[in-house]
Amino acid sequence: MNRKITLLSVLLAAQLVLAGLVWSHQAAGPAVSNAPLLAQVDSADAITVVDPEDGTLVLKRQGDGWQFTLSKAGNTNTGDKAAASDDQAAAKATADTQASGEPQPAAKDRVEKLIGELAALKKTFPVAKTDDAQERFKVARDDFKRKIVLAKGDDTLAILYLGTSPSMGESNVRVGGDNAIYRGKLAAYQVQVTEDAWKQPPPPKPKPAKKDQADTAGSQNAKASADDAATAPAGDGGHATTATE
Repeated sequence: MNRKITLLSVLLAAQLVLAGLVWSHQAAGPAVSNAPLLAQVDSADAITVVDPEDGTLVLKRQGDGWQFTLSKAGNTNTGDKAAASDDQAAAKATADTQASGEPQPAAKDRVEKLIGELAALKKTFPVAKTDDAQERFKVARDDFKRKIVLAKGDDTLAILYLGTSPSMGESNVRVGGDNAIYRGKLAAYQVQVTEDAWKQPPPPKPKPAKKDQADTAGSQNAKASADDAATAPAGDGGHATTATE
């Protein structure tokens, strides 16, 4: 009996030691802050989106609305091929790009949706932090799915790289100047560099009158004409009563 109690006590002590080791390992790991991944998103007055295949989209705030210009791939120089020492230099080259298209009114709700999605990105647990991972997840400075540059005036606020998609509606993301790669709820295909994705829709056409409403209006007009004819004064050939002398 005492032997069994001793064996159980040893097993219990081993479990407690193992639990302590697991807890200490987790406590020593990096903390998840859930802080915003990008700062000052709402203050940006220019958003540049680079797609290596389709070209560059430049959104600029104009008064209460936004305008956009497009340039095809090959017409722009984003600075990625140059020997830039950091992401800020590459971002400035992108922000200074002059798009070849004419400015067009942008759909305000679509731009505000993008701003909201960028502001909602959080610093969760990093997927990876190595240079090799940047190439593998397509978030490197010269190898990415999308590059988004936020600017205010001449100042670059942030650079965001969108890479491969781990699941629907998500992508691996990295902020310029930081090696940490996160999963974010914004996929590259949701940020298209096309005119149809950003142009302001035309105003809705007035709805034509329904057939029963048109028939009712015609009947009312006909009735009104008949009433006017019935109450009109008689002419010289009528039977109007004359006054007695």
